[in-house]
Amino acid sequence: MTPSLHRATFQPVPLYIVERNPPSLTVNGLIVAQLALVQASRRLAADGEEIHYLRSTFVPRTSQSYCLFEAPGPDLVHRINGAAQFAFSSIEEAVDLPAPASGRS
Repeated sequence: MTPSLHRATFQPVPLYIVERNPPSLTVNGLIVAQLALVQASRRLAADGEEIHYLRSTFVPRTSQSYCLFEAPGPDLVHRINGAAQFAFSSIEEAVDLPAPASGRS
């Protein structure tokens, strides 16, 4: 008996950006929050949830930060931020556009 061949299909996972603008956020505070987000992400993944914390960007002058997640929907992103106890202003679906490859080395 030969195994059946199935063509794999690629389904992109939606991206969500979480905006935060607490007035007293610092780089050190964001590092602590980032560790909490990573741990919460791992706990949810261990429970079978498909969510991945990707990165954060911090704007020191305005104390704003933006965290990027891959997740099937915004509810899961809301849950992970609640589990990490990290307040946020908004969660929005996002599109990531990496720089096109250039001929430079």
